[in-house]
Formats: sequence, structure tokens, C-alpha cells
Amino acid sequence: MKLILHIGTHKTGTTALQQFLYANRAPLAASGFHYATPPHRLQEANIVANALNVGKKCVVHEFLTKHIECARRSGAHTLLAS
Repeated sequence: MKLILHIGTHKTGTTALQQFLYANRAPLAASGFHYATPPHRLQEANIVANALNVGKKCVVHEFLTKHIECARRSGAHTLLAS
């Protein structure tokens, strides 16, 4: 499985990309992509980055493990995380 990890700083269009990916989850899934969304949609889009920044590696591990499993179950070939 491939991983596409998008990391963007403030004011670089990150939120617009996240909104686009979220709005297009179904067509992406139909093409073999799983978009790893945070637990509460876009309201907490930075939850993984913030957890990593303060040393909470377990939050990052749980997030990625959950979404890798979801991607495998759905037959996705690529995991998108932003």
C-alpha cells in the first residue's frame, strides 16, 4: 500500500485541500484511495500533527493503524493523509 502524506504550513492551501479530499471521499474510494480523516471531520484536521508535536506518538500510531486497516478492508491501494 502506498502512503501520500500531505504536510502544509499555515496559509498554503492545506485547509482547501483537506476540504476537497473530504468532499470527494466517495470518488476517491472508487479509484482505490482512502482518505484518512480525523475523528471529527475537518474541525480537528491538525489532531495528528499536534499530537506528534507534543510527543504523543501513540495518538499518531492509533490514527494511522486505524486508517491502514480501513484502507485494506475497502481494497484501497493508497492511503491519503493530510
